[in-house]
Amino acid sequence: MRPGISRAGFGLVLVAWLAVSVCCARREQPGPSPPAAHAEVDTLVAANAAQLAEWVSQWRSAAPEFELALLQKNGPAPFTLLDIVAYRPRDPRERERRLRYGVFAPDSTRFIDPDIYRSIGIGTGGAPMIERDANSAPRLVDLATQSATRLLDCGTACGNSDAFWIDRLRFVLVGWSEADTLGNIRAELRFYDLGNGMVTTFYSPLVSRDAFVHYLAASDSAVLRRDAMRAQGQTPRGT
Repeated sequence: MRPGISRAGFGLVLVAWLAVSVCCARREQPGPSPPAAHAEVDTLVAANAAQLAEWVSQWRSAAPEFELALLQKNGPAPFTLLDIVAYRPRDPRERERRLRYGVFAPDSTRFIDPDIYRSIGIGTGGAPMIERDANSAPRLVDLATQSATRLLDCGTACGNSDAFWIDRLRFVLVGWSEADTLGNIRAELRFYDLGNGMVTTFYSPLVSRDAFVHYLAASDSAVLRRDAMRAQGQTPRGT
């Protein structure tokens, strides 16, 4: 005990010190964390949200909580057109495929076939069904130059579901890819710009393969519905 301070005085000093310490500790305790900022939708995605609405509905079959704000952006980056070949518009097989599966630009000079390995066949009981190959590749056809090119070649690790045009030089390819060794899958939205030769890709959060089956069923139903509309002389969206 310090000289000059009685035992009683020391006790009062100790009580006062403890009171100040408790008070300061209370003041220094952090309050509740502020709510996390809501993710914003990328401007390119937001500008085309109306055309993405059908796809969003389909993807929610696999990921019910999905929102466009959850997409992760990659790019823009240059893209390369693969294997440009002559296109023969009068070939009966090409004509049928163009009319049945083509997604046309607003000026009708180009069209996209989202997956050249996908077709519509007849299933059990005579009902139409989607037939697809292990491979998947989207094709861009230029009717003015009568040329065709593959936009990418997926192999067995990815696929393409749909496409739509923003304007005569810009379009969006809707697809998916396996993202890890566990078989989880992510959606891919590729925004192509033929004017500057760039592509910007957006990726969704992963879903399991079991969940992805629900998306594929919803996407296939949309393809079959559009084919039925064409058969009735109607014009489906994006054609």
